[in-house]
Amino acid sequence: RATGRVTYADGAFKGDGNASVAGLSPDATVLNKAAMLMRRADGTPVAPLGESLVKAILALKSGSNAQARFSIDGNAKTGAVMLDGVAAQSASGAVFRLTPQSSAKIIWPSGDATIDGGLTLAGGGFPSTAVRFDKARTLSGVATISPLSAGGTRLALTPVRFSFAKGGAAIATTALYDGALGGGQVRGLLVPIAVRGGALIGDCLTVGLKSYTIANLAIMPLKTNVCLRGGQATAGPLNIAARLGDSPLSLAFKSARYATTTGAFVADGLAVRLGDAKRLTTLDIGGSWAFAGQALTIKGGLRVADAAKSPRYLPLISDDVALSLADNRVTATGTLREPFSKTAISNVTITHDLTRSTGRAILDVPGLNFGQALQPERLTGITLGVIANVQGSLAGRGEINWTENGVTSTGGFRTDNLDFAAAFGPVTGLKGEITLSDLLGLTTPAGQNVTIGSINPGIAVIDGKIRYRLLPDLKLEIEGGRWPFAGGELILVPSILDLNQAAERRLTFRVQGLDAALFVQQMAFDNIAVTGKFDGLLPMVFDQNGGRIESGVLTVRESGGTLSYIGDVTNADLGRFSKLAFDALKSIRYKKLTLELNGALDGEMVTVVRFNGVNQLPLAQTKNFFLKQFNEIPFLFNITIKAPFRGLFSMVRSFNDPSIFIPRGLQALPPPPPPTPPVQTKESETVR
Repeated sequence: RATGRVTYADGAFKGDGNASVAGLSPDATVLNKAAMLMRRADGTPVAPLGESLVKAILALKSGSNAQARFSIDGNAKTGAVMLDGVAAQSASGAVFRLTPQSSAKIIWPSGDATIDGGLTLAGGGFPSTAVRFDKARTLSGVATISPLSAGGTRLALTPVRFSFAKGGAAIATTALYDGALGGGQVRGLLVPIAVRGGALIGDCLTVGLKSYTIANLAIMPLKTNVCLRGGQATAGPLNIAARLGDSPLSLAFKSARYATTTGAFVADGLAVRLGDAKRLTTLDIGGSWAFAGQALTIKGGLRVADAAKSPRYLPLISDDVALSLADNRVTATGTLREPFSKTAISNVTITHDLTRSTGRAILDVPGLNFGQALQPERLTGITLGVIANVQGSLAGRGEINWTENGVTSTGGFRTDNLDFAAAFGPVTGLKGEITLSDLLGLTTPAGQNVTIGSINPGIAVIDGKIRYRLLPDLKLEIEGGRWPFAGGELILVPSILDLNQAAERRLTFRVQGLDAALFVQQMAFDNIAVTGKFDGLLPMVFDQNGGRIESGVLTVRESGGTLSYIGDVTNADLGRFSKLAFDALKSIRYKKLTLELNGALDGEMVTVVRFNGVNQLPLAQTKNFFLKQFNEIPFLFNITIKAPFRGLFSMVRSFNDPSIFIPRGLQALPPPPPPTPPVQTKESETVR
């Protein structure tokens, strides 16, 4: 409907008036195309907003009323229509109007249109929009659009610069997004948008965000460059500051790629740092990983190292780690291996509850075999210089638990047969089980026990029992030890040892009730016979230079004893007085006998033997009147012996039995080179 006045003269016409339209409905094809354009957002974070706009567009089918003032000026070939006061109201509630002092101009026959001023759109599900047009023949200008909100999603646009020309539309703005993203919630995601003819202008843009939270992970503000090429968005290097629960977290990527067509996400060089400087967990991830279904899964390798200033354990590696983060829970499994031999050390299972900041790690050692391929010093420096050439197996289980209040750890390990070399001699048949009250701190309750088949510092000592405990700061408290020894006992006096490699360690052995006759019998000294009971102390010192006895003393009990030595020396022609002395040794009863021992276990030992006694075998055979006068006269002997300690007893045995060297000679043939230098030298183990 229109009312107004139009004049016509000389082929030209001019006029003005008012026009109105009732029951106006947009073309269905146009509406459907607009709806399809909005539905491209399906499956993206802005899908709720796209669906909201689709409903608003399709609601325009319900019809609209419009009105405007017009003026016309032209002829049959050319002309223009000017419109102002334009307004349209849809039954859906949408209202469209030109702003006051704004006008639209339509030119024929070209159909070009310009708008001078601006327009507004509001209601009916559309965001409030104000458009200001440039003064140009093409439709161009700036649109100010109020934030769109739907389904917990919000999108705000900075003023949108637009232009419409025959070459296509061009749009430039910056979008600020709040809402769901990748299973989490993002706030303040800032993305610049520049499009011409349906394609982005430029390959790279700067993207930032205020925060991103997923499960118990909160990412702090960040900004990075993103490049779009060939359907792929690439960013990096990228450093992200975040918090995991109450713990600080940093994530670093060398590069990250997102496929816009498939949704696949790939990142290289992922490095994770969790916790503060005092309790830092480091993950440098070099395997395959995925984030889908609100779960992060990682498969690859890792390196585990003791972060203590003085590491208690050496680094271990794993090439079969499987880690997942889902439902606020971290779970990881893998097999830890010694990095050089690749020997499996422990199966590991780790769980961590992010909501409560609690978790535990289970270390399962089903059977750890020591031999040529693996020695304890490959696992911990504590044993270096203490034991070597270990043969045998170890099994057990450790558990580490943590809460917001701290960390606790326990463990238990056992061996049924362990042989090794120590500074004090070869050890065989060690058996026992250790209970650790603090696995990480290496401490135990009191009363730990081991049994030892034999220790041989030169004299074999068998069937021993030692009671001990581990103290903080790598201290070993010897609570006591006992061995049956030649009819008596060898007792290890309580002491505390420092297990640090450079520390000096002191042990004192008490000899109680040693039966000299049994001792000589066990040592197979065929040309020596001794009786008597002995007591004494053997203080020993062990350090980086080996082991030694300092001021060791063995003393016969008051009852005394007898000594008889018959050998090549006593039967040799040594002269009158020498024969007299050695003849006395054939059978002498003594009241006092003292052995003083000083020297290195793997070097020269100085043994001073002091005893006195009476010759019990009269020199009746001699016709020499002078020698007969020495029957029943007391003798005093002071004998100093200098020899390698471990060879001393073998030397005495060899006087009558040189065959003992045959098997030892065979054993002395060069063995395959050990993985590490032994604590004992070959010279200390074999007497040549």
